[in-house]
Amino acid sequence: MNLDTIKKNYARMNNIRLLELANAPKGLAFEVLPLLREELEKRGYEKEAHKITEYLEKSDSETQEEVLGDEFKEHGLRIFQVIAEEEKEKGALAETIMSLKEEGLSEEEIKQKMKREHDLDQQNFDEIKSSQRMYGRIQKRFGIGVAIIGFVIFLIMLDGRTFFASPFLLLLIGLSLFLNGKRKIKLNK
Repeated sequence: MNLDTIKKNYARMNNIRLLELANAPKGLAFEVLPLLREELEKRGYEKEAHKITEYLEKSDSETQEEVLGDEFKEHGLRIFQVIAEEEKEKGALAETIMSLKEEGLSEEEIKQKMKREHDLDQQNFDEIKSSQRMYGRIQKRFGIGVAIIGFVIFLIMLDGRTFFASPFLLLLIGLSLFLNGKRKIKLNK
């Protein structure tokens, strides 16, 4: 596209045709719009020239948003995958720490083994233990809540003389969550 030729064409156009182009900037290439704006300004069509300027600014910001959106799609989703993989790895390390604790190893032996086999430093070791204690407390509370719901459903069903297995299932799930949470807290003190 030769911009000098386009500039000359705009200079030769009659006012009506130039204003028609100014009212439909979407149909024009982005590169020629400043030339159209310049010609409109020369002829005293300040209002139309200003509309072209606004369109250019709006288009520029939308283009930037599209580029950023594309970059996020390409790279941002990868970030979420990396975070998920890190969390999965931390979960596996936490399970390893808890099993070593259940085997009877001392805290110092566990730290040394984790450092040697998984290159886990003191800060990450403490972070994993702390997060497991927090997850344990959450699991205990959630387990209690599920068990209470199961028990309430059981009591309601007694009144109606009906029997369903769901309240017992909820009680078992709640108890399992509670015990697993208690285990996490105990093994990560």
